[in-house]
Amino acid sequence: MVRTSPWSDSEVLALVTELPAWAVRLRVERRNRFWSQKEMARRLAEAADDDVRARLPSRESIVRRIKAYEAGHNQPDDPYRLLYARALGLAEDELFEHNPRSLGFAGDDEWDALDLARRAAATEVGRETLERLELAVDDLAVAYPRMPPRELLVRVRRHLSYVSQLLDAKKTLSEHRRLLVAGGWLSLLAATCLIDLRRFPAAAARLRTAAQLAKESEHREIAAWCLETEAWQVLTDGDFGQALALAQAAQRVAPGGSSAYIQATAQEGRPGRASAGPGRPTRR
Repeated sequence: MVRTSPWSDSEVLALVTELPAWAVRLRVERRNRFWSQKEMARRLAEAADDDVRARLPSRESIVRRIKAYEAGHNQPDDPYRLLYARALGLAEDELFEHNPRSLGFAGDDEWDALDLARRAAATEVGRETLERLELAVDDLAVAYPRMPPRELLVRVRRHLSYVSQLLDAKKTLSEHRRLLVAGGWLSLLAATCLIDLRRFPAAAARLRTAAQLAKESEHREIAAWCLETEAWQVLTDGDFGQALALAQAAQRVAPGGSSAYIQATAQEGRPGRASAGPGRPTRR
């Protein structure tokens, strides 16, 4: 039912050292969003303008291109560089820079600590790894009010990459759900950082991922925080009616008395003025 990961820990380091940095980055960014290569192809096509979309090859051909790019066979050229940047919500220079350190693997103490705990456990995922991961998610959420969003986003991406790897490992159904929940909180936190950085397309993509993981894990509080965060964003844009509707929807979804319910209630009581921020999502 659950297969062994095709992307082991040792292969991650091999990717960093043997493949071009941009090829590793393309794969990491796709997997961090929990997109298949087929889904990536769809996103690339959707990112194209009408005239460019009309000239794109078949979806199967785009999937073959994606596989070639991620294997480092050739670097994307026009129009695929721009399409990748749009689909992933990143600048072209950021996406195709030749800097393996930006991937957050080599020398990263947090990632190394989590991976060491996993290796010491009896299973490929295990209770110890999950507990450390959940504590790391809590620490990142606590750091949100005091850490610059760009710096926090780098740390969140590293942990999302690790969650993505663990989702491919052998695990129980309970472990699978806990990984989905961790991925949901991290995706939500990434979205919040991206909103702070005014990178709205990328934030919207992260919010969609968080909402999808909330649905799959049946986690009502993450789902409510997704709605509340979207309410905060549209409120800052001056769309008070939509902000009110989203805040009310968040209240309906959130467990009574939860942090998401309290924040959404406060958001509803602020018509006509934007709040200072979306608050800090609190993991349950």
